[in-house]
Amino acid sequence: MAGRFVWADLSSYDVTGAEGFYSALFGWEWTDDDGTQRSGGDGGYRLAFAMDGEAAAGMYPMPEKFARMRLPSFWMPYIAVDDAAATVRIAEENGGKTEVQPEPFAKGRTALIRDPSGAGFTIYDGGDFRGRSGGFGRMAWNELFVPDERAVLPFYEKVFGWQSGKDDDGGFLLTGVDDGMPVCGVQVLPDEIRGGKKYWTAHFVVDALAESRAVIESEGGKVWDEHAPGTMFAADPWDAFFILQAGR
Repeated sequence: MAGRFVWADLSSYDVTGAEGFYSALFGWEWTDDDGTQRSGGDGGYRLAFAMDGEAAAGMYPMPEKFARMRLPSFWMPYIAVDDAAATVRIAEENGGKTEVQPEPFAKGRTALIRDPSGAGFTIYDGGDFRGRSGGFGRMAWNELFVPDERAVLPFYEKVFGWQSGKDDDGGFLLTGVDDGMPVCGVQVLPDEIRGGKKYWTAHFVVDALAESRAVIESEGGKVWDEHAPGTMFAADPWDAFFILQAGR
């Protein structure tokens, strides 16, 4: 699973409100921490289970460090690696910045890294998450949104061994070096579309975009026009951004 997206969690200013929002949207059921407790005193890690009974995502209160930076609530994708400490070293050697050094999480360790553009992602070396799925309410894809691909593509190629090439929509597709399977996408977009930030996103599967739009808006979230056929930009009431992907 190394070099694959295997998990995502939400840092939220209102975990109780977010539980209700995502339960209404995805049918998630939430449980208390089962050993994935965050270190550093953040606490309160919650697990969301999809309707198929599988763990779909996590959530925990916004860390004080990021609250002081006035970050909005945000979704964070996790990339599986063999060794978190070794990956941190490679990332730093290639222009990355380590925001959070390797620390215990679940059955392994995580570290938060920022690529040369400033977009953050988490690495994980525990090997116990099953990864993405096409099921309802599950993470199915990930994309990076940046103003320029020239700094980030070489970085990810060197850190994870991914190979990059153009996709059919004018962006870039990153594939695994061993099997050539698609791993994620990179979209180059102007500031007015990205909101001036660089970030990774998660796609979550829904049955129908129109029905999901109605739920999001009724629960106080936001929806934008389709990003690509069968997908739609969205944010929860606390401005955590994600993408919906129609399953049918």
